[in-house]
Amino acid sequence: MKPKNQILTKFQKFLLSGPIMSDEQYKLFKEARKHFNKWRIK
Repeated sequence: MKPKNQILTKFQKFLLSGPIMSDEQYKLFKEARKHFNKWRIK
C-alpha cells in the first residue's frame, strides 16, 4: 500500500494540471456570479 502523502501528491498534480482561467475569464465569471446572486435574492 502506498503512503497517503504520495497519493495526495498525485491528487495535487491532477488538480494543478487542469485548465487555468485567464484574468479576463475570471472577471466575466465574477460579473456573472454577481448578477446571478442578485437574481437569486429577489
